[in-house]
Amino acid sequence: RLYDALRTNLEPKLKQVYKSDFRFEYARSSGMFWYTPGSVREWHNNRLDVVGPKNDNSGTAEILSTQVWRMYFVRTVRDADFDSKLRELRKGEVDHNANGHSAMHIIPGGAGITEEVLKDAGARRLTDGERRRQWSDEFAEPFSQSAADLTTTDSSLNRTVWRLPDQDGYVTLFRLPDIWHCIVSEEVHRYSIGFAFSDREVQALLSLAGIDFDTTSRGIDVEKSNQRDEL
Repeated sequence: RLYDALRTNLEPKLKQVYKSDFRFEYARSSGMFWYTPGSVREWHNNRLDVVGPKNDNSGTAEILSTQVWRMYFVRTVRDADFDSKLRELRKGEVDHNANGHSAMHIIPGGAGITEEVLKDAGARRLTDGERRRQWSDEFAEPFSQSAADLTTTDSSLNRTVWRLPDQDGYVTLFRLPDIWHCIVSEEVHRYSIGFAFSDREVQALLSLAGIDFDTTSRGIDVEKSNQRDEL
């Protein structure tokens, strides 16, 4: 249904904007995800998503190599039962706002994923409390240092983790494959619908939204994309 919706609902609008016969190439859904309160998605960079199967003669690998962008539409919803348990645990009131209680955690690296880019996107460094939670969880503990070391050492990897808080109804758009990230949903139900796009398709979507950002100059060479990542 999402595949059809892109082509029957969105494609005609893009044709009007471009005044041309614009067509989606291989745009597709990249997944639908539901994170309950307390859920996580481990650290990953989606590198294999743009590689495809080995010894493939069907053209699949070539298609996947062009789909270097991911776009996620995110909804966040609080849970009354969970809030009640949280209130009892904390011995006090909880924040009933659905925003900011789930997020995408990102490690800056490579040309493009700079601190300036992250700040412009609304990201920030982890708070002390978030750092302690981040590195006390097994899913994010691939290191030999203790959790205490990671929360006190200025040069530790912990200090490089940035948090892009979720806003209910917002869209997150980023380029693969060398952006290391994980998802955390501390207090809310986090629902997300993902899409995979090429540089050309994202350029069209940004133009439709009135955003001036050039993706085409960055090319679609997956082998070189670690120098061209943008959030």
